[in-house]
Amino acid sequence: MVGRLANSGKVRSALIKCLIFVAVLGISVCGVCVKQAQAYTQYYSFEIEGAPTLGRAVFYGINQTHGYMEVLPYTSHQDTYRCSINVLLPDDGCTWRIIGSVSIHYKAHNYATGVWEYRESTRHFDDTVTTPGTFTGYSPKTATDAANNAYTAASRAKTSADTAAINATNAYNAANNAYTAANDARSYTWDSSESKSAATLAKEARDKANDALAAVNNIQTILSENFSAITSLKLQGLNGATVTRNNSFSIIATSKQGVTYTAICNGPSNPVISISDNIITLNNISIPGAYTVTVTAVSGSASLQESITFFKI
Repeated sequence: MVGRLANSGKVRSALIKCLIFVAVLGISVCGVCVKQAQAYTQYYSFEIEGAPTLGRAVFYGINQTHGYMEVLPYTSHQDTYRCSINVLLPDDGCTWRIIGSVSIHYKAHNYATGVWEYRESTRHFDDTVTTPGTFTGYSPKTATDAANNAYTAASRAKTSADTAAINATNAYNAANNAYTAANDARSYTWDSSESKSAATLAKEARDKANDALAAVNNIQTILSENFSAITSLKLQGLNGATVTRNNSFSIIATSKQGVTYTAICNGPSNPVISISDNIITLNNISIPGAYTVTVTAVSGSASLQESITFFKI
């Protein structure tokens, strides 16, 4: 038993090398992605009296299939009463959410003063379309998820292996102490230097052997807790949301019962994070852009992490 425990460091080293290789392989796959050219047109047309003129416009495309966002190009045209906008997006067979707005300048008659006035209004767009084409390349969302899962698994395995190595060393030392005490008990009927009988030395040897057994059982318990306690963690925006125009955003976390959650956020600003049960709420989101929230579920000595990205426009 002592020999097997002494070799646990080699097993731990081999396990860590294998898992780190898997993590690096997953991260390398994440970097490969083919972006397709815009070849699908979403057409908008509306009428406004007063010789309208289109002003500044912006359109965002959120690829809900693969989890990324880009600014979409567009063309526009207006005549006396009608305005037309063609928004261009990739014909990749993916589901896209189109969010945009355009400012409109026009003339209107003020019946109270009898004067023609120049006015400005804004028209907003929010549509979801699935393009008929076929996606080519690698999904950045799928590759990123695989790399993150591999990295998380490798980190958890390293932590558990380090703990197991410490306990294995303790068990090895306890077993050696038990062996030494047993030899002492066998060699002496009375130890004048210790003033102990053979029966007393034998009892001490038994106690040290029990300590060694307890250390081995502790290793098994720690490995069981760290590898099987939490098996899944799912994150999604409240009501499936991925974009917010407000200064707040809520995330629903789903995992096993009894876990607690912590969260951190990376983005253009630093939102205030509050957590109630499995609902993570971010407030004071002041700057538009992409925000990535990393949530950690903790149960005893085990933990699991997942990330979600949303957009403030």
